[in-house]
Amino acid sequence: IRKGQLNFSLSHDAIDWIKDIIRQKIGNQQALLLTLSPDDEVVGNKVQTAIRRLEDYRTKIEGIDGEVMSDVASTLRGWEGLSSKIYFETLNLFLPEHLRFEKRTQHPATDVVNAFLNYGYGVLYGKVEGALIKAGIDPYIGVLHRDDYNRPVLVYDVIEIYRVWVDYVVYKLAAQNAITDEYYSVQSDGSYWLEALGRRVLIQSLNDYFDETIEIKGNMRSRQYHIFLYTQNLAQQFKKAER
Repeated sequence: IRKGQLNFSLSHDAIDWIKDIIRQKIGNQQALLLTLSPDDEVVGNKVQTAIRRLEDYRTKIEGIDGEVMSDVASTLRGWEGLSSKIYFETLNLFLPEHLRFEKRTQHPATDVVNAFLNYGYGVLYGKVEGALIKAGIDPYIGVLHRDDYNRPVLVYDVIEIYRVWVDYVVYKLAAQNAITDEYYSVQSDGSYWLEALGRRVLIQSLNDYFDETIEIKGNMRSRQYHIFLYTQNLAQQFKKAER
């Protein structure tokens, strides 16, 4: 599998694969925004505008091509970043006003919702990396993300499909006003960090959500198991590239 994975990462098939991942990610973002779309006409119009803009990026991604990943990587990263900016600006409209944030911030988070998102993605990283290893795939050989030495860069590629699940869980906690002052602390530099209680609540909420059974491509499985099924199929794809 590892030999095939190396061959695949340097092939044209890798471009098609990563394009599909980013298009899936944007499609998932569109679906979540549509699910949350309210009766309020003003907000509804903003959502529809955002969805059209996101679709423009999906179309651009479909049309781009090159010989190897390095030909298109910077452009894909740019479009992915811009589409995520649109998505989070729109998702922000559905949060309680006191929890809305100016922009996505990672290290460190500058508000509590971003702190929850960052920690949730960290939990998801572990789930995706575990599924890759279980399927026999080397998480340190990436495709779009390949420049971070000695880091599980393939996880950064695959996780994009599933980030929206974390977004939804964090959104629900925020929308239900379930985030209290005991869940986080604010440091002297203005950064936000989750306290033990906040981490426990988020982990339990994520685990409950990932244990739910849903249908993907005709298979009724838990969300957690769907990640493993995806990595199993990816391993078979890598095996074909070894020949």
